[in-house]
Amino acid sequence: MASLPADKVIVNDDEVEELILVRSSVVMIAGLWKLYKLRAWENRRLAAIFDCPSLETCVIERAHRLLESPDSPKLKSLTLKSCWRLQRLGRMPLIERLVIHDCPLLVSLPDREEVPLLREVMITGCGVSSDGILG
Repeated sequence: MASLPADKVIVNDDEVEELILVRSSVVMIAGLWKLYKLRAWENRRLAAIFDCPSLETCVIERAHRLLESPDSPKLKSLTLKSCWRLQRLGRMPLIERLVIHDCPLLVSLPDREEVPLLREVMITGCGVSSDGILG
């Protein structure tokens, strides 16, 4: 597990499996092929997370520049809180748990067919509600 007060970019590291960022200046996370767990708190500059195909669990709080959630084919649990610029959710076909709070610019959710394994949803303080996502 890596716990870093990291520099501006974390990219192309084949060894990182878990990553915890607290009050870091990271603006982008990309190419972490083995990363399966990401937790980020108070990372107000974090704007992008991509090319992390093994990511299964992701908790992001107070990433005020993040526009889109991680796009991961293995993502099972996603929690996003106070991501004020978040506008869309990435592709997540295996998602089972989705918690989103205080993301006012988020205005759409995936169709039920796109998230067939989704069992638990809690969405509050966003520009969209969870009505219909559980069918």
